[in-house]
Amino acid sequence: MIKTNILNNKLLLISKLEKIIYTKTISVYLMETRKIQVTGKSTYIMTLPKKWATRSNLYAGSQVKLNLQDNGALLITPNSISEEKGKKILHLNGDIQRFKRDLIATYILGNHDIVEVRSDHIPKETYNEVVDFCHDFVGLEIIDSNETCLIIQDLLDGDEFTLEKGLQRMFAITSTMIDDLAYALKVNDRDTIEYVIIRNTDTDRMHMLISKQFIDRLRLNKISDYDHLNLIQAFYYRLAGDQIKHIAQHTAKIASYIMRKPIDKEKLTIINKFLIQSNSYLRRSYEAFKYINKEEANNILKEYNEQIDTIDHLHEEGIPINIPLDSIKRINAYAANLSELTIDLSQL
Repeated sequence: MIKTNILNNKLLLISKLEKIIYTKTISVYLMETRKIQVTGKSTYIMTLPKKWATRSNLYAGSQVKLNLQDNGALLITPNSISEEKGKKILHLNGDIQRFKRDLIATYILGNHDIVEVRSDHIPKETYNEVVDFCHDFVGLEIIDSNETCLIIQDLLDGDEFTLEKGLQRMFAITSTMIDDLAYALKVNDRDTIEYVIIRNTDTDRMHMLISKQFIDRLRLNKISDYDHLNLIQAFYYRLAGDQIKHIAQHTAKIASYIMRKPIDKEKLTIINKFLIQSNSYLRRSYEAFKYINKEEANNILKEYNEQIDTIDHLHEEGIPINIPLDSIKRINAYAANLSELTIDLSQL
């Protein structure tokens, strides 16, 4: 069941979230208590631990950064902690798939803005494959190369491109894919059907970017002025990205099936009708999620079972378009998951 899968995804991400926060992001060596003192009428002051101040190279006149956390805690960061990203070295010696996995991980974790790719020799075919692969990422560009080395730079301004913008863009692409596919089936436009398949790569790019932004959001000492989500909301936006990604994948799956299999006009009309309904369902679910509209989310979930019953009835009649109909059922199910996430968020 898809509902079970999303629950498992929640538990897995929660586990990772807790591990990152408690073992990496906030390193607590010793819990100390300090008394707040008041000077004048409105100035609150507090002494800082001497060992910490010495280790952080603080002295009279030093500046520190203060970040208010979602739970009311105050994070104090010395300026001596650099936010500059370093260089990552990856090796490319024959195993291109391993290199691709390493590059994905490096991109999502976001600890480096320069990746140096080293090899004994980089053939032209391999170079072209790496160039094409970099196009699958938002912001990655090859800025220098020779026969044994490639320099890849992450040019994205992550401060301005927030999780909210990423999810909005991902939704817009996916909804347009469904719209275009429904229209193409109506007028028998195979070029547009092919374009729908190609656009699925755009949602993959945005999904990786959302994953990258979520990891960046976990770094409590690096919060963008443009980011208005608290940590829990960011977690749910990351989950919502998964649902929209799956919807785009099933839309592309329907398009691929239609390109391979001849389907008569009557059956295409049925698929067209359900795609229009599914896109309306997706749009309503996304809007409910965006504005945390609990009532609308509950209405959508109530309608979900009725839509599934209608599709199941067609299965029982033996209409031979099971693969497109199964994908439409999953599109509706993932849209319903968005409504489930909305209800979760409404409890904050």
